[in-house]
Amino acid sequence: MTLKKSVFQATQSNNSMNARRDRRVGWFQSCAGRARVISNVIPPFVMSKLVRWETPFTEIQFPSVGLIITTKADDADILKAVVAPKGIDTYPKYLVTFGEVVAFTCFEEAHAPERDFVSASIEEENLCAYEYLDSPWLKTYAAWSPFYFGNETSSFYHYLIFGGDNNIEVITPNRPTIDAVEEKTILQIEREV
Repeated sequence: MTLKKSVFQATQSNNSMNARRDRRVGWFQSCAGRARVISNVIPPFVMSKLVRWETPFTEIQFPSVGLIITTKADDADILKAVVAPKGIDTYPKYLVTFGEVVAFTCFEEAHAPERDFVSASIEEENLCAYEYLDSPWLKTYAAWSPFYFGNETSSFYHYLIFGGDNNIEVITPNRPTIDAVEEKTILQIEREV
């Protein structure tokens, strides 16, 4: 293939991609009234939003956060988080029971990769506990929500806790319960293997 032919084909391909992008932008503008194209990325119709998740530790900056993961007989992951607002060796701590979860992450805070929530709008900054409304994860799992956990699930919730040691995200059909732990307590965990 000659250089002239190669450049011509590359130009045609690029023009075709630009034309498709322009058609998409026109379509979005006709549906949504206005669209912004930033670096060839078209924002979704529903903007994701981080909103305050009301907990006893919501306003604490960088609490210690850890996870306890178990599995039920039907292979559903059961998740609890231990949040220590004043540090790992100081009480009170809080046991956050998410129950059955569809997905979760736990990233070490200092070098965690950039996550999709950085583009979400934030109602209130400098909190450690958020609910992530209309997150990309929720959109992904929404179509399958009737099939999880025996058709008992109609929707999911996406929670985030930003800690001083770990950042966690949880997708669950449950509203979590939060119990204060005032002194050293032993948790019994049973599991068959």
